[in-house]
Formats: sequence, structure tokens, C-alpha cells
Amino acid sequence: MDPLKHQRVYFSYIKYGDPLPVFENLDLSFPVKVNTILLFTGIANDYPLREHLERICSELVVIKYGDHHPYSFRDIEEMT
Repeated sequence: MDPLKHQRVYFSYIKYGDPLPVFENLDLSFPVKVNTILLFTGIANDYPLREHLERICSELVVIKYGDHHPYSFRDIEEMT
């Protein structure tokens, strides 16, 4: 890349944090290996997130929607 003097080049990255329990009474001490994770996404490329989650769980259940999916009550019913 050879930006002009008035241009700047920026780089970005993804940094995942520790998973948080859905229910308060769960005690997750890290590092943790959880049994099942339900992932629902509405992003174009969920591969990096799936790859990360597969490292910390035994089973990854994926419900994939289109990019910028407008979630509905029917979607919530599908997840339960």
C-alpha cells in the first residue's frame, strides 16, 4: 500500500473475551470447557466466531441467519 499524504491506513482485529453464564447460579472458572453452546448469528461470515467457540465446547449448535437479519419472535421460538 502506498497511501497519499492525506490518507491513513488502519488495521482492525477481533479479540474474544471469556464467555459469560446465562444464569447467575452457574460458576464458570476459566479456562472452561462447556458442553453445548447455541450460537445464532446474523452476520455475513461467522466462521471465525464458530472456530473460536468450537475450541471451548463439546458441541456447537449453529442457527445461521442472513447478514443483518431482522430477528422475530418466530426466530426466538426456533431457538428454544
